[in-house]
Amino acid sequence: MKNRYILSPARIIVFLIVAAIVIGGGYFFSSEIESFVNPEPTKAGSMDDIRDGDLQLHYIYVGQGDCTAVRFPDGKTMLIDAGEETDAELIMTYLDGVFFDQGERDIDYFVITHTDLDHIGGAVKLLETYDIKTVYRPMVTSDTEEDIDGVLEVTTKAWDKVVAAFSHADNVVTIEKDLAIEYVDQQDPSNSYSFTFYGPIENYYSDTNDYSPIMVLE
Repeated sequence: MKNRYILSPARIIVFLIVAAIVIGGGYFFSSEIESFVNPEPTKAGSMDDIRDGDLQLHYIYVGQGDCTAVRFPDGKTMLIDAGEETDAELIMTYLDGVFFDQGERDIDYFVITHTDLDHIGGAVKLLETYDIKTVYRPMVTSDTEEDIDGVLEVTTKAWDKVVAAFSHADNVVTIEKDLAIEYVDQQDPSNSYSFTFYGPIENYYSDTNDYSPIMVLE
């Protein structure tokens, strides 16, 4: 029993091989992780580098809130959320000065994920200013709308104002699971895309944040 921890030459060789793999592998993987976390710096691009048919994602900084602009390969545009009410002018300045082509005023898809003020605050001004083709709204009602069984009613003045401003849009669609926006380019399949809403999966939640959809752009 007293000799059971003594390593034979064969065991020493196996131990050294394993140690070499572990140490070498650790070095290899740590190097790979380091290169992933801290990649080599690349030359900054500009809007001039973007070609027609490129997918564009613009994350507009609105502090606590959220606002994202998308230009799809077929040229259609999407705005996701609208920050606080005080962010409306900032968002329009960015859209008009950076995102839109000169004279462009169309937003094909305006997605409102949920009814928190830092996501819908600027929506009224944007709906009044731009030509919104389709609004995608969360599955909740407001004080000004007819109650729907099993659907949460949000009783804030901000949401009431946004719902009233939906009248400026050509079309309003309630976000549901598996709802999708799809485009297939017959000439160039690489320019095809789909934008799919995976949720909400229930009609009723007690927290308005739970109505926020998971959205996948492919």
